Amino acid sequence: MVQIRAGEKIVLSVISSLAATNVYAVARIRYDDGKRDTLSTPEFTPSADRIGESRESLTRAQRDGVVEDAFVNGTGLGSRGRMYVQVAIENGGRLCRGHLFSNHPVILGENVDPGPGGGHGWIHTVTGTDPAAAAEVSEAVPTNAAWKLLSFTVVCAQGITQTPTPAIVIDDGTTANRRYYWPSGGQSASTTATHAWFRGHDPSSAAKVSMTDTDAVFWNPNLPDGLILPEAYRIRTITAGIGANTNYAAPIFQVEEWLIGKVT
Repeated sequence: MVQIRAGEKIVLSVISSLAATNVYAVARIRYDDGKRDTLSTPEFTPSADRIGESRESLTRAQRDGVVEDAFVNGTGLGSRGRMYVQVAIENGGRLCRGHLFSNHPVILGENVDPGPGGGHGWIHTVTGTDPAAAAEVSEAVPTNAAWKLLSFTVVCAQGITQTPTPAIVIDDGTTANRRYYWPSGGQSASTTATHAWFRGHDPSSAAKVSMTDTDAVFWNPNLPDGLILPEAYRIRTITAGIGANTNYAAPIFQVEEWLIGKVT
């Protein structure tokens, strides 16, 4: 049990990537004179933009006492890793923190790290931005998030003249600390091809697998397992032989995501 002083409130802090959900916190108090009370925050809809938000309880503790029970719950909750919450006493100790998800309220005494050290995150597929012709693909990890890249696929429509050979580059958003991953197969002029990178893929001796006369898939060696990308890091292509007739579609990639912004 955690001590609470007269005049203190409880504070609920939330980071979420989930839209159309409501969340609230409740703490049950036993005062030193034996009487009981309940403090609760208003139910609210947090932003889905991974922005940290806080709400205080509607009332304050009337006297000194201890928190016997506390929890965070909500409606419209999704998968683990989409919402991270903390409840603390104003100017006092933490009551609980952890991932709030469907059928899993966060309860008094729970203390789960927000990042990969606290367990698995939210695995989902992202459709990125469609770049202009002759431009490279570039996708950034959102603010207050961390990603593990599980797969990356992009279609390239190549007109006449050029024969592009794309590779994946991961950097810290400033072209520093770059990591390069195997280039894909060289694509012929006047073709459309899919370039795909995966974890755990065992590449065959033939890099190119024909699908139709004008469509090909280039399977590429393993993406690294366990590489965590902090916010603002980029996943992008760097393409030897890119030119005016090279046109990438929007990439489609799968990530495991954790919410790592500060909860106060």
